[in-house]
Amino acid sequence: MRTPTMPRRLSAEFIGTFWLVFGGCGSAVFSAKYLSDDGVSLGIGFLG
Repeated sequence: MRTPTMPRRLSAEFIGTFWLVFGGCGSAVFSAKYLSDDGVSLGIGFLG
């Protein structure tokens, strides 16, 4: 099996980091905005 090239490795790191930051911050904002009737945050359930 060949070792991935540097551009492939960097793009994988970029995509992974982007997804973690976008998913983490997005779920926190979504959780703060939308609450169920009993006050439970729904953001992590939908996005997590």
